[in-house]
Amino acid sequence: MEKLSNNTIFSAGLSESPAQNTKRTIPLPVVKRAKSAGAAGEAWLADLNHMIAELEDRWNISVGDSLRGGTHAFVACATGANGEQCVLKIDMPENLGGEFLNSIAALKTANGQGYVKLYAYDLKKKACLLERLGKPVDQLGYTVYEQLRIICYSLQQSWKIPAVNTGFPSGYESIAWFREFIGEAWEKQKYPCSQRVIERAFCFLSARERAINPAEFVLLHGDAHGGNTLKARSGTRFKLIDPDGIFYEKAYDLGVLMREWIDEYQPNPLQAGKERCSYLHRLTGAPAQAIWEWGYLQTVSTAFVLLQIGQEETGQKMLQVAECWAHENVKATIVPEQRAVEDLANFLLAEYGFVMWSIVPAERGFYGETWKAQTDRGVFFLKIDYWQHHQESYQCGLAVMQYMAENGISFIPKVVKTKNGRLWSRFKNGVAAVLTYVQGTSLETCSAERLYGCLAEIYRLKTGGIKLKAETFGIEPITTFQNLRHMPGLPAEAVKALDRKERVISWCAERLKRFSAVCRGDQENFYITHGDAGGNCILNGDRLFIVDWDSAMLAPIERDAWIFLCDRQQLNQINAVLAEKGVGYILEPKRLGYYCYSFFFCYLNEYLKALINTTDAEQKTTITKNLVQYLAESWIYKRLNAADRISIDL
Repeated sequence: MEKLSNNTIFSAGLSESPAQNTKRTIPLPVVKRAKSAGAAGEAWLADLNHMIAELEDRWNISVGDSLRGGTHAFVACATGANGEQCVLKIDMPENLGGEFLNSIAALKTANGQGYVKLYAYDLKKKACLLERLGKPVDQLGYTVYEQLRIICYSLQQSWKIPAVNTGFPSGYESIAWFREFIGEAWEKQKYPCSQRVIERAFCFLSARERAINPAEFVLLHGDAHGGNTLKARSGTRFKLIDPDGIFYEKAYDLGVLMREWIDEYQPNPLQAGKERCSYLHRLTGAPAQAIWEWGYLQTVSTAFVLLQIGQEETGQKMLQVAECWAHENVKATIVPEQRAVEDLANFLLAEYGFVMWSIVPAERGFYGETWKAQTDRGVFFLKIDYWQHHQESYQCGLAVMQYMAENGISFIPKVVKTKNGRLWSRFKNGVAAVLTYVQGTSLETCSAERLYGCLAEIYRLKTGGIKLKAETFGIEPITTFQNLRHMPGLPAEAVKALDRKERVISWCAERLKRFSAVCRGDQENFYITHGDAGGNCILNGDRLFIVDWDSAMLAPIERDAWIFLCDRQQLNQINAVLAEKGVGYILEPKRLGYYCYSFFFCYLNEYLKALINTTDAEQKTTITKNLVQYLAESWIYKRLNAADRISIDL
């Protein structure tokens, strides 16, 4: 245990009572690293209090508590005389963590592009005043592969900085440092790994030396990991801190990411290492072999540094991984799940200009795939419809949503246009669209009063300015069912369920034909209708959102309202809301009856289409189960019983 006198300092600064000292605790890893530098490090610790006081006076700041996470510098929050929020950093007088002069040069060159903004610096004291950022990416709950994506994007922004080698260490110096350090550290620490590990390290250094190509050099960070990649205090971007400042090949930066999250390599470090290397290659385009070699070198050298400063457990874990890696070179490995995520990321970047941080299944909707994507522009909902029989209605639904948004409807998701101004794009063989993501709880049921308070606003919209399929009150659902019913490939369990309900299906078909004949001649009072609004409501705080407009149609309001057919009180409430909102319409029983029987077949047909179109065995089993449940005693039968009581001779 370290003594308190070695990790506690006092400073006055710009406090209201200058004579009152402020107590600060130096993180133990910083203390250990300083002491590992010998007398110079001990002197640095002893003089910190005086240095902070001088800098507070010179830069007109008040220094607060120290920040944790770093290992080779004192870092603390600071506040300017006018309340400016910044960070003070004072480096150690040794080179284990990087050269201060090169770091300042890199920050000056970047000028805030991809890197933290530099406000002031003192080369003699190795101190600098920096922009204050948010939390590191490794404290924000992202998975390892999501962090890799974020860090790589931040690196790619910094690699674009126009830079020439004006004093930065180049590949030659980097290779020379690794060659000297690894050899000496192995001996000083009494050979903590096998000679094979060291031989492979020197082999890789020779390979990187032969591959040096100054034409490919860029400004590198040199130590970009999860703790050095911080979220900006505003917006969704991330910035890098603590650059080493190196002018060399990109794979050097990516090698740092190979040494991180060492526990994630278990139980098969070689296979897991190959997968990560391949992933970094596909994210950045840097050569996989170069990434592998620098990853190996970073892992070995960092292990020796950790052993030197007393972090034996992590250091030994790194050497154990290096022992496994020493037996084989990298071969490209692609994990299917990672490939799918990369494909989506590339699609969002190409079509929308979004850089994807993370993506998870949204588990919303029935058709196709739905994803929740966190990007540099915010959180979005991505829906991909692979079912060709449904893609046209999906595209029409997007156009309807755009029309409603342009006419002031605010309780629906907004369609995000592609870079070319389109509402949707092609992704593989599907139709893909991006919408704003609506946070909240999906409601199984929603009161008629609340739901129709929203829908009435849509019913009041003019319909002349939109191309949308109009209701014909036909019997196409019956014809479609009869065709699907005899299609080959239906699972035996689905066929049995249909056979068991043959009488019910025949009865509903007959009733639908009769209601169709009664309603067909009436084409008045058509509105923009949803078709399944009650099952597509999301409550966000006290706001209700209506999502999934794939089935939108110009039709009477009964197309939305039939779901309440078994509840007379709710139907009366709908009529009351329509009157209150200025929609001059009263629900008609004959139309309610038509839609009840029509939707019975529509839902049935969608199950059958899904069974016929899907090739996924697991998905086919799930759809079959849902179909059997639907035909059993499901929610639909209460509505059918109510429809049976409606007289057709109206």
